[in-house]
Amino acid sequence: MQDIISRALKAAEIKPEDLTRVVITGLGLAPLSALVLEPLGIPVDRTTWSLQRQLGHVGSCDQLLGLDHVIREQSLRPGDSILVFGTGLGFRFTCAVLEITEQATATPA
Repeated sequence: MQDIISRALKAAEIKPEDLTRVVITGLGLAPLSALVLEPLGIPVDRTTWSLQRQLGHVGSCDQLLGLDHVIREQSLRPGDSILVFGTGLGFRFTCAVLEITEQATATPA
């Protein structure tokens, strides 16, 4: 998982400390910390762990719900970077780095 994240960060030309938010897949805190956060130096408070611990793993919706969560917080600003990663069956890992280019606005649910 670290490899795919490192490759995505390199392609986006940013470092882990430059990430504003990290949208995570539904992992428990221990594996999330051991596999991703500690090796890359990302604090848990920059992730969507607080949301995931309430919802649990909801499959392929983890990332969409996480993105919705960070947009609705209305803390994102132009120039912010968001790392989104997921895992799938067969040890498949996906990752994308998103850049906020304009002020995000959320519509009421």
